[in-house]
Amino acid sequence: MAPPASTRTPDERRALLVREAAQEFARSGYEQASLNRIVRACGMSKSSFYHLVPSKEALFDLVVDTLREDVGQRLTVPPPEAFAADFWRTARDLLRDLVEVSTSDPSLAALGRLVYLDGLPSEPRGAVQSFFADLQTWLGEVLDHGRTSGAVRDDLPADLQLRLVVATLKTLDEWSLAQLDQAPAEDLRTWGDAQLALVQRMLATDAA
Repeated sequence: MAPPASTRTPDERRALLVREAAQEFARSGYEQASLNRIVRACGMSKSSFYHLVPSKEALFDLVVDTLREDVGQRLTVPPPEAFAADFWRTARDLLRDLVEVSTSDPSLAALGRLVYLDGLPSEPRGAVQSFFADLQTWLGEVLDHGRTSGAVRDDLPADLQLRLVVATLKTLDEWSLAQLDQAPAEDLRTWGDAQLALVQRMLATDAA
């Protein structure tokens, strides 16, 4: 139970706001999310709310950035150069870590659902745009190490290969997120292994 509004610290107010806003955005979508419902759920005044964030866009960015920080504290993402030694083993270990975190920590699932919402603002410096830009940069560097090490085929232009991988991973990710609340963890692990096998068949040099 949240402490009374008058006794909350600034960090408690921020954490409560992020939690309630994440639930509202996930439940109602970006465009239909109600700031009034969020404010009421937090038990704060509108003046207090606007003291923390000036707009819905700023609130959404705060939620996404906070969830990214939370996930980053629980999930160790290897640097791209870590894939050079054993590309597919490193990819498998990361995928299994993702499945474990997604079933035990609500932050990862919440982040995933929010970044795929329809009707998000198109601000190029928004939190979602930064998330996908950072992800694409990381993936591009990972593929570069895979191509250099001989684990990933290089018969396609690198930029085309990256676009294909990003599109494939987004499709798999969105589908997997939809299963989280209804599928047992063992099924999620099995499907994760099958998804990696699919990507490996698409990219591995021994599958070319």
